[in-house]
Amino acid sequence: MRHSGKTRELFERLLESEDAAGRGPAFEKVLGERLTADGFTVHFNPKTARPRQTDLLAIHESEHFLIEAKWRKRSIDVADVDSLRMRLNRLPSDIVGCIFNMSDYGSGAIEQVESDRTREILLFNAAEINSIFADRLDVHELIRRKRETLRIEGQVPGQ
Repeated sequence: MRHSGKTRELFERLLESEDAAGRGPAFEKVLGERLTADGFTVHFNPKTARPRQTDLLAIHESEHFLIEAKWRKRSIDVADVDSLRMRLNRLPSDIVGCIFNMSDYGSGAIEQVESDRTREILLFNAAEINSIFADRLDVHELIRRKRETLRIEGQVPGQ
């Protein structure tokens, strides 16, 4: 894991920001920079799931991740999961969906991910995101554990 003090500092500024409208796009950017520092090749606003807009496509070795970065007040709900699933359905089946979210996940969103695993979707919560930026969690290991738990236990870990 490459440690990145720059992205940690940018993320800490976002935590203190009161600019709700600007925080979302800034979070996308700093998350992409952090993933780049951790060895991913990151594409911002890729045309992968056209005509739908997508935040990031991150590639590490042979693994591809379609990423939605969310920082808003309301919880992620079933509609957010369905929206990501619609994007994934336009893509090769080996691409994994991810939601990096600084608010809560509604029970319906978690149930949706657990009950329909035809397309893998990994949910990252605020505590995990904070730990990634603070270098307390290795994002590669976290992804591995989340995928394994979803595949073996049929559960979304960490929620």
